[in-house]
Amino acid sequence: MTDTVSPDLTLQGDPTEITSETSPDDVAAGSAAQADDALKSMDDLYMDDPLRSTLRRDKIESECEDMDVTDLLIKGYIEQDVPVRDGLVLAFRTLSGDQEQWLEHSFMDVRGTQRFLLNELSYTRAAAALVSINGTSFGDDAGAPVASSGSKAFMEIVDRRAKKLKSFPMILAEDITVQHAWFDARVRKLVGGVDMEEALGNT
Repeated sequence: MTDTVSPDLTLQGDPTEITSETSPDDVAAGSAAQADDALKSMDDLYMDDPLRSTLRRDKIESECEDMDVTDLLIKGYIEQDVPVRDGLVLAFRTLSGDQEQWLEHSFMDVRGTQRFLLNELSYTRAAAALVSINGTSFGDDAGAPVASSGSKAFMEIVDRRAKKLKSFPMILAEDITVQHAWFDARVRKLVGGVDMEEALGNT
């Protein structure tokens, strides 16, 4: 019998140890390194995959507009358009702490191989965070029911979104999960390298 596996949505690797002698630059560097480590478990399963090549990632990220970290404090989220290639622009939005916990809880009793669980979690998280494709809304706003209806309404929307994403051609659906993982890493690097109170004071 296969053991129940609970996926870890947090960053992998040792947390940055902060002491009285730790500089802000050291903390930022540690956070940025952990953001890259968070992608390694998936990347290791797909060695030499052109979708995940460093050159491709660098090109795409060079064409993304800068994000504003203060959006997290003022709006409660960060959103970014990602120009994947000519004719394909994806928009992603960060999830709240509640939303991340609800997603994690939905996988508590899911059984399968590591690859299966990583794939399922990637599809689900990407579906929840995907705002639009080429300016067209991907579906019901997954963030809308958070305040009033809670986890049940949120997961019903996410389930519909995940099914829609999986109905796409496999290579396109997989690429969307890759783009979401890179977006998530960019946000983590952004937050890890900025003093939030100082940034808010400059707005």
